[in-house]
Amino acid sequence: MSQDVTISPAIRLTAAALEQVLALRAAAGSPAADLRLDLVGRAAGSFQYAFGLVDAADREPEDQAIPVTADLSVLIRAADLPDLVGTVIDFVTAGEAQGFAIRNPNPVWRDPLAAAVQAVVDRDINPGLALHGGGVSLLGVEGEQAFIQLWGGCQGCAAARLTLKLGIERQIRTSVPAITMVVDRTDHAGGASPYYTEADAAGAASVFGAG
Repeated sequence: MSQDVTISPAIRLTAAALEQVLALRAAAGSPAADLRLDLVGRAAGSFQYAFGLVDAADREPEDQAIPVTADLSVLIRAADLPDLVGTVIDFVTAGEAQGFAIRNPNPVWRDPLAAAVQAVVDRDINPGLALHGGGVSLLGVEGEQAFIQLWGGCQGCAAARLTLKLGIERQIRTSVPAITMVVDRTDHAGGASPYYTEADAAGAASVFGAG
């Protein structure tokens, strides 16, 4: 491979990235697999991605299949397209380290209110949750509501309700008065390693205190 591949809508796969994708597909024994690029969150001034190979049977109804070669497409959810225009998928080598790099020129949030909530999450909330192996992602803002998702040790945590009401919601509403409600969209039943046990929940305090 010697040429980069530009695919609509202005997403570029470098020659090095394309070569690696084709090699990984061959090594996995899935010569017909496509490449999926999903936006799964935003944190610390950057997008978070899910990136990998998927078989045709695992395509989702909202997927947009963007052809790269005659037998390889990049699958992107239609809702993610505006935030991926101009993105470059590369494969880089730095010393002994190698890996894919995604360079996205788009603003993490176009909505100033969402950007303000994200700043609170990054500055005031996630540092405390990280001490317990967890964190929170802002999924979006609609009107006066902020939608969040807990992850890591906070997903499935018996004290998640306390953390949300006494810590996360209070901090966001205090710092961004335009937000009147914080909605938790976490699948808590899927939590694998909660920090608190059920027995701890009754006396557990928010990691942010009562201020």
